[in-house]
Amino acid sequence: MSDSHTKKIWLLRHAQSKAQTEEEYGFDAGLSKKGEKQSERLRSPFKDIFFDKICLSPLKRARETFEISKIKGKSIEFDSRLIEDLPGGGYSSLLPYVGLPGYADADRHNAWMTDVRARALSFMNDLYMHDQRHILVVSHCGFFSNLLGAFLSHGDAGLFAKFKFCMMHNTGISVLYIGLERKADTLLCWNDIRHVHDLVDKDPIRPVPPEGQAKKQTIAGPVDFFRRKK
Repeated sequence: MSDSHTKKIWLLRHAQSKAQTEEEYGFDAGLSKKGEKQSERLRSPFKDIFFDKICLSPLKRARETFEISKIKGKSIEFDSRLIEDLPGGGYSSLLPYVGLPGYADADRHNAWMTDVRARALSFMNDLYMHDQRHILVVSHCGFFSNLLGAFLSHGDAGLFAKFKFCMMHNTGISVLYIGLERKADTLLCWNDIRHVHDLVDKDPIRPVPPEGQAKKQTIAGPVDFFRRKK
């Protein structure tokens, strides 16, 4: 990492859930069998990285993705600001949300009923304040679109709204550099899926096709751009 960049932020969307395959209905479905395979594929790109901090959505599909991936970090915490975008009050049926595993620090934000844009702005501001330099965020497609808007719009509401169309596939990986000054901030990569090229569809918001029907996709860029050697 160059001196002009103080932090490197990895964004990881959860793997395919049973809600996507219609095996299960509701806002907190676990992973499908294909989602479990996608999560296992994450072990290769992240095997040489030990994160300073890992921030997790408390929702089941994000937790299971993290657990199966075996990604490692010094500090792990649940953060309800990272939950998926739902219409107002959408998560009320899940509250109070209890029974989270003990491998991560408890959520301190209670943002279940907070608008997704406000959550993204709040989380982005915290990223600038964190002392940790290598941070992983495990979250959801809708939240990441808003986080990208918070990162690149610099307060322009019209520009912020346009980023809602920037989707990520299941287990897609994106990388942000946060600079010493905002003008040095850089989007290094968005939605890298080479590790699951045969397990995803070209459209990140369409259902994943049956086994054997997905075609290989080529994503430009160096293979190890997000890998930090020990």
